[in-house]
Amino acid sequence: DAAKTRPRQNSTMANSTMATPAFSLTFGEEHKHPLTITRSDIHFEAIPSQRLCLITLRLTVVNDAIAQDIEGALRFPLPDSDATICGFQLGEDTAVSLPKTKAAEVAYKEREKGRAVATAASVQGAVYETTLFPLKYNEPKELTLTCFTALKGQADGTLALTLPLTFALPVPHVTIRANALDGALTIKAAGALPQTGAAAAEARLAAASLPGGVTLRAVPAAGAPQVVSAASGERLYFTGCVSKEEIDAALASRAGTPRGAPPGTGCGAPHVGLFVDCSLSAAGRAQHALALLDALDAAHGKLGGGCVYTLWSFSRVATRRTARGASLAETKAALAALRYDGGTDLRRVGSLGMPMPMHMHMHMHMRM
Repeated sequence: DAAKTRPRQNSTMANSTMATPAFSLTFGEEHKHPLTITRSDIHFEAIPSQRLCLITLRLTVVNDAIAQDIEGALRFPLPDSDATICGFQLGEDTAVSLPKTKAAEVAYKEREKGRAVATAASVQGAVYETTLFPLKYNEPKELTLTCFTALKGQADGTLALTLPLTFALPVPHVTIRANALDGALTIKAAGALPQTGAAAAEARLAAASLPGGVTLRAVPAAGAPQVVSAASGERLYFTGCVSKEEIDAALASRAGTPRGAPPGTGCGAPHVGLFVDCSLSAAGRAQHALALLDALDAAHGKLGGGCVYTLWSFSRVATRRTARGASLAETKAALAALRYDGGTDLRRVGSLGMPMPMHMHMHMHMRM
């Protein structure tokens, strides 16, 4: 008999009517049986100043029930519907992105050859589903899933996210780690005391099912940078975040004339410096830049005043597009006339702000 079963530490083979939890890693067609998970490592890499977090989930799974290759099904709950799956790996095999029809064709051919295939079945709402094949008998496999998600503001001033990951049955070894580029962190999970660290926190659990999931709380550091970057190979990636509260505070500030204000702005009207990326990759955001400009002016208009602007563009070179202290209409006209072409020399970003004693600077290529 090729199909043999035996009792397992964290399986419920007899309970075929078990309700499917939010998280599940199962096998079987008519009846879904849980696969054995021997280890779980959950890692949060948080950037509180950007309100972003990268979550990496590693599960060690083993088919210790059926003495043949089987297909597994993963159902992974995301922190929210805006979270983005950005990586998937089973053992040494890393997922690649293909059109839906092509993916089905490739998956079929690979399965026919007995090769490992995982295809995303659907991503609906806040749930990610995929299949795993082959899972060989008694051969542990490491499954790695990564996603980006937002850290959301809370009433107490902290930032938080909850990963709704609850195992149907206890996992022998669970490790939860968190690191922050800035600020302080706290990890909360059932079965462990809250773990707090200035830049890192860690919790280790035995025989844990994580009822209620895992919650990460972060407190941004005072004076944390609004722009952060990271190098990968020959590429430089960067992100920037200016919160609504910071924008409102800057627009509402009327304490005297801004340092270095241009002629005609002695009344204290906020002077906003706009740095716009006009590389080819930013062309799709041109209308967003105009909409943001309208929103800024409207926001300050509600406070009883208006803004003046200075517009700079940069790609391979940096160019000032308006006179200092230009009106909204002049700035919008210059912004609408921008030509988006070429690449981006990020070294220009740092030099732009140095000679410009502005009341507030904004880089409109960044997430805001």
